Amino acid sequence: MNREKTFNIMRTFVSMIIAVIVAFIIIMIVSDDPIKSIRLFFIGHLLNLDIWEIS
Repeated sequence: MNREKTFNIMRTFVSMIIAVIVAFIIIMIVSDDPIKSIRLFFIGHLLNLDIWEIS
């Protein structure tokens, strides 16, 4: 892999990590139940499969 391609992959990865951190901060500030909200943030799309029980 050349340097530019490696740099672009790393830049994308770092941008995604920063976006998740910002989302966590916003959830922690505005949510009444931040732990449940963060769990739903990651596994909410799997709830339609009826294999996860969130209580």
